[in-house]
Amino acid sequence: MGRKTGCDFRRAAACLAAAGAIVAAAAAPAPGKGDAVYVAATLKGIRHHDRVSGAKTSYDMAACEKLVLKNANAQKRSWVAVDLMGNEVRLQGTWEPWMFRNKEDCRNGVAIRGEAAVAKSGEVFTVAPTPQGK
Repeated sequence: MGRKTGCDFRRAAACLAAAGAIVAAAAAPAPGKGDAVYVAATLKGIRHHDRVSGAKTSYDMAACEKLVLKNANAQKRSWVAVDLMGNEVRLQGTWEPWMFRNKEDCRNGVAIRGEAAVAKSGEVFTVAPTPQGK
């Protein structure tokens, strides 16, 4: 099978659009209470308490799913968001580069940089440090 040569213009255009979205996000004010955000990371082990049956379960939320901020303190780098199932998701640390205002920009960001590495302590999600050289 032959190797593709030349430029893939669609991919290049998507990369430029995503890079523009990342730059715009960096210049935009930090998201605040009531804003919808899309996080470029998979959040694992979100706890869910079913109010009808009383069952307690946990689930994973894929990257770029909608969260609505319930509380936001950008100076302290702390956000409490509500997911589509009505559960609280607590984010602390350097999430700003991984937060997007819409799903398309989030997906483009993931296509370029991949997802954020995530650590969880109790009910709080943080961006995990990446090893040097990666």
